[in-house]
Amino acid sequence: MKADKLISKSFEKLLERGKARGFITHEELKKSLGKRNSTPESLEKAVLNIFDNLITLVKQKSDFKVKTKEEAPKAEKVEESKVEAANDLSSMTVAELKALAKERGLEGYTSLKKAELIEVLSK
Repeated sequence: MKADKLISKSFEKLLERGKARGFITHEELKKSLGKRNSTPESLEKAVLNIFDNLITLVKQKSDFKVKTKEEAPKAEKVEESKVEAANDLSSMTVAELKALAKERGLEGYTSLKKAELIEVLSK
């Protein structure tokens, strides 16, 4: 689902980042909407977009927990999500990809090109 046009570009970028890492914090959501778009209607649309994309909304980064094997989706859904993640990653900038690689604790990402970063992050 594409973010509604009434929601800011900043929110759309946040949504892509949330898809890649699996969560969005309350603070990030607040900043992405800004003062102009922090109406109850915009907030509702934003939260619906977040949940429609199976992204977890957390109070802070440390609240996010990776799902265990019992909670994880079946193999076919995992394969689908890898394809979707690769598509989402391709819409991110090199700087965002490098930040995501750093966040995931990957090594040797600083010299990689965009296509290489996408490949590494898709695994």
